[in-house]
Amino acid sequence: MIQKTPKNKFSLILGLWLLSQVFLLGQNTAPTALFKILESLENEYDLRFSYQPEDVNPYILQLDWSSMDLEESLITIQSQTGLWITKINQRYFTLTKTRPKAKNYCAQIFDAASKLPLHGATVKITGTNYLTTTDIDGSFLIEREQLNGAVQVTYLGQKPLIITPESLERGICPSFYSEADLTTLETVKIGRYFTSGIVQRHQGNFSINTQAFGLLPGQTQNDALWFAQALPGVESTNETVSTMNIRGGTNDENNISWEGIRMYQYGHFFGLISAFNPMLSTELDLYKAGGPVHFRNYVSGAMNIHSSDELPDGSQFRYSLNALDTQFSTELRASESLGIRLAGRTSYNRWIPTPVYNSYFGRMFQDTEITNNQSDAAYDQVNFEEQFYFFDFGGKINYYINESTHIKMAFMAIENHFEFTEALANIEKINKLEQKSNVAGVFVHHQWNESQKTSAKFSLNQYHLQALNQDIFSNQTLKQDNEVLDIDAYITHDLYLGQNQFSVTYDFNEIGVRNKQQVNVPLFFATKKEVIRSHMAHLNWRFRSDNNRLKLNLAGRASHYPKWNQTLIEPILMAEYKMGRHQFLNGSIEQRHQTIGQRVDLQSDFLGIEKRRWSLADDQNSPMRRGKQFSLGWGYNRADMMLNIQGYYKEVKSLSAQSQLFQNQFQFSQAIGAYSIKGVEMSGQKSIGPLDFWGSYSWSKNDYNFNAFSPSVFPNNGDIRHQIKWAINTTLHKIKYSFGGHWHSGLPFTETTGTLSSDYFRGFIPDFDRPNERRLNSYLRLDFSAQYQWWTPNKTHFQINLGLINLLNQNNTLARRFRADLDSVDEPQINTINTYGLGFTPNASLSISW
Repeated sequence: MIQKTPKNKFSLILGLWLLSQVFLLGQNTAPTALFKILESLENEYDLRFSYQPEDVNPYILQLDWSSMDLEESLITIQSQTGLWITKINQRYFTLTKTRPKAKNYCAQIFDAASKLPLHGATVKITGTNYLTTTDIDGSFLIEREQLNGAVQVTYLGQKPLIITPESLERGICPSFYSEADLTTLETVKIGRYFTSGIVQRHQGNFSINTQAFGLLPGQTQNDALWFAQALPGVESTNETVSTMNIRGGTNDENNISWEGIRMYQYGHFFGLISAFNPMLSTELDLYKAGGPVHFRNYVSGAMNIHSSDELPDGSQFRYSLNALDTQFSTELRASESLGIRLAGRTSYNRWIPTPVYNSYFGRMFQDTEITNNQSDAAYDQVNFEEQFYFFDFGGKINYYINESTHIKMAFMAIENHFEFTEALANIEKINKLEQKSNVAGVFVHHQWNESQKTSAKFSLNQYHLQALNQDIFSNQTLKQDNEVLDIDAYITHDLYLGQNQFSVTYDFNEIGVRNKQQVNVPLFFATKKEVIRSHMAHLNWRFRSDNNRLKLNLAGRASHYPKWNQTLIEPILMAEYKMGRHQFLNGSIEQRHQTIGQRVDLQSDFLGIEKRRWSLADDQNSPMRRGKQFSLGWGYNRADMMLNIQGYYKEVKSLSAQSQLFQNQFQFSQAIGAYSIKGVEMSGQKSIGPLDFWGSYSWSKNDYNFNAFSPSVFPNNGDIRHQIKWAINTTLHKIKYSFGGHWHSGLPFTETTGTLSSDYFRGFIPDFDRPNERRLNSYLRLDFSAQYQWWTPNKTHFQINLGLINLLNQNNTLARRFRADLDSVDEPQINTINTYGLGFTPNASLSISW
């Protein structure tokens, strides 16, 4: 018997292990027919290969396919067989014996850190108007004839990626990796939301790039404020952009800025379309919580509409025409360091009225002096003539003194002008309403070194609302003015130390508001001018962990008001934690205040069209509003799917009743109260093949608390308990389609008791039941849009858009109020006055770029 030594045992084990590896290697690299390999790739990656069997059948390959990804497999097949593989789209490939002339160049873009594809990244050929976006797997295709320069890929929170034409020749569909932009430690994106161009950030916030937009139902233009209303937690209770409600707050509780400059006029057509020209304002940042430090004077939400500060590649021009207005823009590269962007827009209904204009006019001028007079029997013999127009013009000048210093100038002028003439026999009275804004700002940015930078701003905004109301029967003339002058300046210094960013800011702000009213019969004149100056200091610390999982943002703001000798200290805390590759948690706590807001004195003010006037806080009837908000969220994000849940609680105190547009027993009250809202926002997006589905559901409970009222607690005027928004997007035969809907439960209103009371000053007035106890019918609207674009051989870009609003022609009631009038025999009666939403409204646009 032979005894085995330890050495013999070791040799035996080593021999068996080597034999097993040879066996396994032989299995992984066993000769395999090429058509079998292609079938395996089709099943694994959900692909389809097109080829002639006689071209593929002769080939048998022997490689370890299990260790290769798709791109490596295709390159290996091509190198070992000599067959040419061409990618038709993200799913279909062809194999041929001879190399075909490529119709398209292809590439895939990935995030360098997460290795996930970047869906919705903007892809531009430098020096041209050519623009496209990456699809669900981060891929993009560029027609061969269009590629005459380098390709630039941009994405929110990422450094710009430059791809040379030669790089696109490498491989079947080469991959490129985009690095994160670490110049700031601000909250970054967590994924594309709804449609390309809309990216969701933490804390329930969003960023919108209008140049990379997909489609939203019903829209023909990239109107950023309308796009914002597709997001959960953002609503307009009267279908306008001038009354944007963010998490239950009123419009004047928001800070809506252009290039960081606080605006007081947001809309054309008195709110039906945005006043920010989409050709100039290409990006929008929406903050429902945790807005930037220099955004002040708000307690609900903030928006900043702006455009890129990059210099244009060359000279580019664009013209657009739709059923409401015509617009143009130009980008000029004046020198290596100077770039100029200009854009203008004006309505043309003075010369060519359109059905869309008539639909918008009917919607906007309901329950105003115009329509009320036209329906009054006393005006049967009076002839009416209306004239309305709007325009805007703005621009940006970017000057880079060197690589470290950047100076920017931005300016804009906005105007809405409406007048209607009443004529009776030889008497003619002209009534007018004008709304204007003139805005200008200068910005300086200097990068001292890799770890320090300084930014400064000086801006001026002048807003003016003016009305002239002349009664044709009594010869009474009423003139009303509301003016705002806002001067703002700040300087910020940022310091980067490893994973930490420290910021310190000083801000000086002066706001002056003047309200003036003048009547000729009886003679009356009143004017009130108020000015508030403030000084603010802000300290901010941001931290990001080494593994990028934990992000903290801790800030403190001190605001001093010399007028009241009052100093406010307000904390802000935001935290984000990434749980693995696809899930995250976030939360925030913040306090804010505001010293300017809007109030309504009479429903007939400013012709009843723009009833609200800006006014400053005082220490009596309109104190400074104070707000606080808590939020907590969870999210799940993958390349083809996104889920997000946000819960929040918000409370606003020192609320003036005059700012809430009450149309019941509290209409003329000057009481001070509060409101609180708690809610949940749930949203999701899923891509299935060529279809993109997105949707959101919001629940909230919003209540007033006015101790001077009875009852003291009752539903808020903007209390929408349930809300659903959804859409389906797809592309078929190069035409993009979007179909979707918007439903929400009815708004509250106050019913009358059916009786009237007599008031010495106001005549007969209805008696009202319990405040906001009744509800309007639910709101429902289905919209549709389509887009087709093409390029000519001389690189001119054409784009046609079609938008259909309210496909079902649903008669949505937006508001209801009651008024006492005299009937045909001069007896007092109660009239119900409803405000309705837009009916079926088709629109179309054509844009040309060269």
